Amino acid sequence: MDDITKSKASFRTQPLVLGFCAKLIAVKEDQEKNSRLCGKSYNKAEARYIYTDVLRIIPRYLTVSFPE
Repeated sequence: MDDITKSKASFRTQPLVLGFCAKLIAVKEDQEKNSRLCGKSYNKAEARYIYTDVLRIIPRYLTVSFPE
């Protein structure tokens, strides 16, 4: 997975959509709980990321999940 921007100018910080921060924290807590439960069987290769399942990244996911 390539998580580096092409240049420093490509790096951007955007504000989170209202309510999204709480959702991200809940997902991360679930991952940590699953990691403890599964022990060595848990895949920790991408543990620094919150969403690692490409199936979750679908067009309009944020718009549908967090309507204004």
